[in-house]
Amino acid sequence: MNPNFQDMKNDEFREKFIHMVVRGKNSSTYKFAFARFLIEYCNNEDASQHIEFSTVALYFLRFYWPQICKTKLKHSPKYIQKDGTEKIVEIVSIIEKEFTESWYPKPFTYYEEHEESKIKNCVDEIAGINGCLKDVVWRFQKINDAENTIFYEYKVKLDWTDPNRKKTDLSFGINLNPDAMKFIKSNYFLLRSLVIFEWARFLEKFNRNVPLIIPKLEGSEIKRNTSYANKAKLELEKFHKKCFYCAKDLTVDNTHLEHVIPFDYIADDNIWNYALACQKCNCKKLGSLPPEKFLDNLIDNIVEDRERIPMLNDSLVIIGDDFEDDIRNHYSNAKKFGYVPKPMP
Repeated sequence: MNPNFQDMKNDEFREKFIHMVVRGKNSSTYKFAFARFLIEYCNNEDASQHIEFSTVALYFLRFYWPQICKTKLKHSPKYIQKDGTEKIVEIVSIIEKEFTESWYPKPFTYYEEHEESKIKNCVDEIAGINGCLKDVVWRFQKINDAENTIFYEYKVKLDWTDPNRKKTDLSFGINLNPDAMKFIKSNYFLLRSLVIFEWARFLEKFNRNVPLIIPKLEGSEIKRNTSYANKAKLELEKFHKKCFYCAKDLTVDNTHLEHVIPFDYIADDNIWNYALACQKCNCKKLGSLPPEKFLDNLIDNIVEDRERIPMLNDSLVIIGDDFEDDIRNHYSNAKKFGYVPKPMP
């Protein structure tokens, strides 16, 4: 055992970790991101005891990127500063500065390969002196206002003078406790589930109207119900012969099933949210919202189709009599969470 680390048994590691994640101070999501970094990193077969902050920053980017660029979760309450601008969580600003499109449909691994310079810029800023790691590193291991050397150690810059805030030496990185690494690896699934759950619970108050927060937080692909979608497409094709957006005639080879409210927001395959579109319009809209007039058209179609498409009626029964209000709320909430309406024909 490294003399700088406290000698602990597994039960003690578990108690301390749970305390940090569940009962520790919840002022930002960085605590959960750092806990998840420890879990994911220690689960690697080639995990080493010493880690550079650039590695930690890359893990942070992997966790936050799908939340910010794909599913657009909010990470803090809206706060207007004295200068009239809205305060943005630092990592959100860092990522959005590089990734400026309204929506990124592909997995993070794709952009790691095709947007190397943007990824590097994000990592450098997250790990930099004004980045996201300078405070969470020393705060994470505090229990009852006392910092403990439990899971890792790090260095503090010699010019640190503030007794209430440490100045982490970002050029050094961290050294993991080898016993803590073994504990984390052997309890990977339990600890990961705990962190995801607590992170989701923290975000719920800022994302009250976002469906399926936990899968979006995990960054996992939310699987589509292909068999249901194929059946819905066949039913809609009986009654709809023109593109929902441009109104041009559809052909057998040019008919696409379109989620009117983006799938990445709604996270569900349901016939009430389907329309038939030509390839051009479907590819143009992608993960954006359509202009609001198309929401009116969708609701008109739903009302007309309900009696002649049984599976549509079944889906509306589940929603209830206020289905129109629910659909409009989904649209307005998606808009609030950053899904931009795109001009369509």
